[in-house]
Amino acid sequence: RHDFDLFCHLGDISYNDDAYDRPTYDGAWATTLGDAGYRAVLPRAAFLPAFDDHEIADNVLWDELSVEHYEAGLAALVDHLPLDGQPGDRLWASYRWGETAEIFLLDSRTERVPEEKVYLSETQLQWLLDGLSSSPCHFKVILTSAPITRFPAGWPGFGDRWEGYADQRNALLDHITESGVQGVWFLT
Repeated sequence: RHDFDLFCHLGDISYNDDAYDRPTYDGAWATTLGDAGYRAVLPRAAFLPAFDDHEIADNVLWDELSVEHYEAGLAALVDHLPLDGQPGDRLWASYRWGETAEIFLLDSRTERVPEEKVYLSETQLQWLLDGLSSSPCHFKVILTSAPITRFPAGWPGFGDRWEGYADQRNALLDHITESGVQGVWFLT
């Protein structure tokens, strides 16, 4: 009912947990994107999706996926969402609206290495730090599929959000604070 210029979806766009090869992924995406709600919203504005786990598989299953299964899911992801690149390319980018806003779209899923406490690849993290520092925009909006805030003790999902990757979380937040970067917003 309202005009808007940008539609951001912050992960779990399609629950493709039962898909396992390209035809089943394509079918799952067709069902999701064929939904009346998506069909009404997507043509109305720019669409920036920050994907998460369920677009390929529930995160508890990622370590069990065969290479073929993962590659089928990733190929379907880049075919069905407006992401720059192909499977194997970086799936993170920034978009500017003049000098008003720069939106940093992160990939906090495919480069994650939990056993090494890596939430973003070192390359992606450095790109983000450099981009925040050099952006001439008044607003710098970071789209990320999981919260960066510190939750109360006992809140579920600790290892699946920024808080479970303290070194990288602190590096990002310290950079913003110590470099005096202004106008940073997290949309999660």
